Amino acid sequence: MAPTPTVDGRRTIWRSEKGTLSISERAARPQMKAPNRACATAAARFALALAEVLAGRRPAAQLAHLSKPGTIAELVRVQAESPLTGARLHSIHISDSVSAGSAEVVACYEWRPNGGRGARLVGVAFQMTRTDNGWACRALTIGVPNVESTDRRR
Repeated sequence: MAPTPTVDGRRTIWRSEKGTLSISERAARPQMKAPNRACATAAARFALALAEVLAGRRPAAQLAHLSKPGTIAELVRVQAESPLTGARLHSIHISDSVSAGSAEVVACYEWRPNGGRGARLVGVAFQMTRTDNGWACRALTIGVPNVESTDRRR
């Protein structure tokens, strides 16, 4: 037997031989805790400094106190392969991970290839971990856009 909808006051209810299901009640919103304030501050500082590095206004080595050596090497590689001149921080999203000692961060940067009118968004994901001296970036992944395909359209 197929379930049949009925109206019970203001709620729509599906009834079948297996039971009753109310389908018009509001779904519960997921409960998310806010990121640790110290971590959020460190992540925002790192994201802003990273924008300056990607834009070429700051050398990557200046982020040494905020990150692990592997992340500096990744920044130097990206700067050499495809500099994102003029990159600006567009948005940042911080999410606490399961352990209280780390957080995953996604930052979007706005960038205009060759100073053109069309803006591109570049995504960067990094992980902040608690250290003895505060918070540091442990892992970094930069989603570099395919600039060659944008240049061919001009």
